[in-house]
This record gives sequence, structure tokens and C-alpha cells, in this order.
Amino acid sequence: MGKVLEMMSRLALVLALASGALSGCGGKAAALLAVPLQKALGQSAPAPGAAAAVRGPVLVVSLPSQGRALQLHVLDRDGPVTTWATQDGLQIMLRDGMLIQTRGLGMDLMSATVPGLAQIAAMSEHNRSHFYLEGSDKPFRRDYTCVVDAGAADKNLPKARHLVET
Repeated sequence: MGKVLEMMSRLALVLALASGALSGCGGKAAALLAVPLQKALGQSAPAPGAAAAVRGPVLVVSLPSQGRALQLHVLDRDGPVTTWATQDGLQIMLRDGMLIQTRGLGMDLMSATVPGLAQIAAMSEHNRSHFYLEGSDKPFRRDYTCVVDAGAADKNLPKARHLVET
């Protein structure tokens, strides 16, 4: 039993050192590891709203199937990809505004091939592929053929262009 405890102590030390080293780097890598490392070390993740007020853009995402809405802030930007996160670590990644990944929502989207902005603007038919992991961590793919149509105008956003993908 002593060797097991010693190995666990070493693992906790390694995780703590890795957390400290990465926190100096900032950016997405540190943020992605922050909550899992806190949990591994027996610390609780920050409660939603516990952090100081977030500055910058806010994205509100409705999840009707889960009966909740999420408030996300920009965690990282890497070219056309923006990572949005909640205070408790749930994340979505958008490429040019199109969903390409999720983390922490259950049945997460691991990656996706999505249309480019030109295809969306042309309102043309396009293909989409979503990649998930099943329960045994085996990847599986779902393919879709989609059409983009002009959506209903929103009087609160008169300059916005609302598109619906079906």
C-alpha cells in the first residue's frame, strides 16, 4: 500500500508542477488543463459566476435538450478559430462562426468539417461531417447534406444576416 501512495503522491506533484509551468504560458493549453488538474488534485472547479466579471464579448448558447443556457466568454483565438468557455470550463470552438468542437457538454463533437464562409454566403448546398467518440472511445462519423436559407429578420439586430442551415 505504501508504494501505491508514494506513486499517487508523485503523480500529484507532477500534475502540480505541470499546472504551474503551464499557467505561466497562458493561452489555450493552460486553460484546457486548469479544471482537469484542479479535479485531479482534489480541488473544486470555480463555481459559475465566481470569477471576476468577464470583459469582452459574451456568447449565450441555449441547450434545449439539457434545459439550460450557457454564458461563454472568449478563451482563445487562433486564426479563424475562437474558443469560447464558461466559468466552469465547458468549451465550444467556432471556425468563422461555425461549430467545430465541444468539450464538457457530453457526447462532445471532437471535430467537424464545415463549409467555408463563401459557401454559406452563396447559400449553396454543402456537406458536413461530424466526428464523435462513442462510449468505448472509438471514433464515429456522421455525415450531413445541408442547405442554407435566409432566416427571419431580427428587429433587435437590424444589421445582422440570419441564416438557417437545415
